[in-house]
Amino acid sequence: MVFHQTIETQAQQAAGIDASNPELMHGVQLVRRGYVVLCPRCFIFDEGADHAGNVAIVQRRHPDWTGMTRMTWDGIRAVDFLESLPNVDPARIGGLGHSLGAKGVLYAAAFDERYRAVVFSEGGIGLGFSNWEALWYLGKNIRAPGFPLEHHQLMALIAPRGFLLLAGETVDGAGSGAFVEAVRPVYALYGAPQNVAWLNHAAGHRYPPAAQERAEAFFDAHLKK
Repeated sequence: MVFHQTIETQAQQAAGIDASNPELMHGVQLVRRGYVVLCPRCFIFDEGADHAGNVAIVQRRHPDWTGMTRMTWDGIRAVDFLESLPNVDPARIGGLGHSLGAKGVLYAAAFDERYRAVVFSEGGIGLGFSNWEALWYLGKNIRAPGFPLEHHQLMALIAPRGFLLLAGETVDGAGSGAFVEAVRPVYALYGAPQNVAWLNHAAGHRYPPAAQERAEAFFDAHLKK
């Protein structure tokens, strides 16, 4: 599963139809490495409305949903489709997301144990690192005084499955390591502290060759055993 960033061409970039930035053609890169890849379009890019309008459409049907609820649901349903393919091993499903897509893969993996390994690239792991309060993500309630939750708690739901965080010193950077370290004791309880890791490539809001190399080695270790 490859979840795209916020860009006008949405999933077409990850799938290589928009080849203007080969660095972010994640789906093509992984196919070349031997993986079967699905690149779904995020619902906020549905035709006929803008991001906020598409959230409003969802909330008319499900008033208690946030944008992340819909993204999580879509990430789960996408795996339903992927594992129905005859050339896919349902026990070896991974997910990669960059920026917007990183947010999606984090939540999808936390609530769907079929994701065996995930790569979170420059999504802003802390609630204060990025625009998580946007209507199409978690909404303004996360900025209320005393809001008690943070994303290391969500990461703990993924343990002991593989989790790799890629930082570029934009929305993720030196501070992101604290989230990895906060959840490492949970992984240790499962006897798998090595399954959670991070890399700060410091190359900006990108997926440079160093990040690609680390992510693909990570997937190979977790999904090709």
